[in-house]
Amino acid sequence: MKSDIGNCLIMQRATLAHINDILQFEAQNQQWFAEFLPRKTLLKQDKNYFQKQLSDTHQSLQYLVYYRSEKIIGRFCVQRLNDAEKSVEISYRIEKKYTQKGVGRYVLRRLLAIISCYGVNSVYAYVGEGNKASIRLLVSCGFAHIDTDAHSINLSTGIQDRLSFKWVNPVLLD
Repeated sequence: MKSDIGNCLIMQRATLAHINDILQFEAQNQQWFAEFLPRKTLLKQDKNYFQKQLSDTHQSLQYLVYYRSEKIIGRFCVQRLNDAEKSVEISYRIEKKYTQKGVGRYVLRRLLAIISCYGVNSVYAYVGEGNKASIRLLVSCGFAHIDTDAHSINLSTGIQDRLSFKWVNPVLLD
C-alpha cells in the first residue's frame, strides 16, 4: 500500500456537512483511540463539540482522509496556539487497520506544506511515550523531541509521559 498511497487517498478539509461522517468514524474507532486518549475526552466529542470545532475556523481546521473515496480513515486537526509566534498544534487519528501503511506520513507532509504557505513558523505535536508509531511518524516528517512532561495523564494502557515534538518551518532556516 505504501507505494501507491497517493493514488488511494483523498484529503479534504472538513466542514459542517461532514459531522455525521466524523461521528461515525469516531464511534467505530473509539476503542482504538482510547489506547492513546482519555475515554472522558472521547465521550465529550459529540455533535455539539464538532459543530463548534468546525465553525471556529480561526482557531482550528480539521482535515479528513478518505481511502478510495469510500470512508474516512483518518482525521487531522490543526489548532492555532499563538498568533504572534505563528505556531500551531497538530493532532491526528488514523483507523487502526490503516496505521503503519504510510497514510500518516503522506498526509502530515502535505499538511505541513499547506500550513507553511500560511506563514506558520512552528508546529507542535504531543505524543504518549508508548506510542512508538506516532513518534516515528513525527521524526520522519522533520519533528524533533523537545520536552517530556512527567506530569501528564496516566492512562490504563500504560501511556504516561507526554512527549513534546516541534517542527520548524524550513523556509525560516534559510
